Amino acid sequence: MRINWAKMVGVAGLLGLIVLAAGCSGIDALDSGDLKDVELVTALAVDKSEDESQLIATVQLLNRDKALDRQYAESYYNLAAAGVNLPAAVGELYRFGARQLNFSHASILLLSEQSADCQHWLDYALRSPELRPTIYPVICRANAGELLAAEVEKISQTYLLNNILEPLGSGRPGAAAISLQSFVEDLLQPGIDPVLPLVEQSRQGVELAGLLVFNEAGQAVAALPEEACWGYIWLTRPQHLRGYTLELPQAAVVQVENAIVKAETTALADGCAYVQFQLKLRVRLLNNPAALSEKELQKLTEDRLQQLLEAALSESRHWRLDFLGLGREVYRHQPQLWQAWQEQAYLDKLTVSLSAETEILQS
Repeated sequence: MRINWAKMVGVAGLLGLIVLAAGCSGIDALDSGDLKDVELVTALAVDKSEDESQLIATVQLLNRDKALDRQYAESYYNLAAAGVNLPAAVGELYRFGARQLNFSHASILLLSEQSADCQHWLDYALRSPELRPTIYPVICRANAGELLAAEVEKISQTYLLNNILEPLGSGRPGAAAISLQSFVEDLLQPGIDPVLPLVEQSRQGVELAGLLVFNEAGQAVAALPEEACWGYIWLTRPQHLRGYTLELPQAAVVQVENAIVKAETTALADGCAYVQFQLKLRVRLLNNPAALSEKELQKLTEDRLQQLLEAALSESRHWRLDFLGLGREVYRHQPQLWQAWQEQAYLDKLTVSLSAETEILQS
């Protein structure tokens, strides 16, 4: 099933209005009756039924008397219902005891792999007056509702998920946090295929398991291996890398203070193109047992980033999915060449390289 792009563009254009509507809707909910009738949703999970004929919506609701203890599982309770589609499933929640559900503060839209395709959730997510464009869609390998309800030493899974997505604890998104708005922008733009984080349960509760790439029709197609994931993160999410570490040979470790990536595109005579990524990094040296010189560390950093690029590029060509946005760079800077590439598998027409300028700070 392909997405109606004209319709999607119109809906995406309303994202700004949705932000306002979310705020107004929240106010209306609070003004429409007694506060005791309003239930605050912190996360929405979506699964398929066993026979795959229905979708199951699970909401995680905040216990009011535990509002200051959001890290604990006992601060929440879950409610689930099924319907022929996601709006119907959410509507059925009211038949199972829900009062006035308020989604305006929901931070996570957790999707099982079986319900990850956009046809199951994206239209509702964009049309809902309360789901904010800043909500994080996340794919999980297990049952999404069960993942929300799981406990590890009584710590809330939602709390752990938020720590994965906003690791610095300051409300700033981390490198794996992709908002609904960012996902839709990549889905609608030429020359880039969107990505969402993939999580799974672990002994520690929940952990990032990789990234899942979607095609232009909004279908979840490929889970990236670790090296390709980091290639994607370093080249497309540099503004979110502060605090992340990079392990180098000989046990050297550097931590990102600042990262900027620029891509230069050059059209070649044979109808191909050359894309060069230029990384400007400021990192702090955390470990250097071999007493490597600054020049050696800079060379090792560039070599390691080159490895990540090659891993990501290899996966991109294997799946014919341009999650690095190489085509988008051509579309933006070489429009005539992009026009000539329409309906072509253009990834093999690209030569890609990387250079890094690294400033190393001593701890």
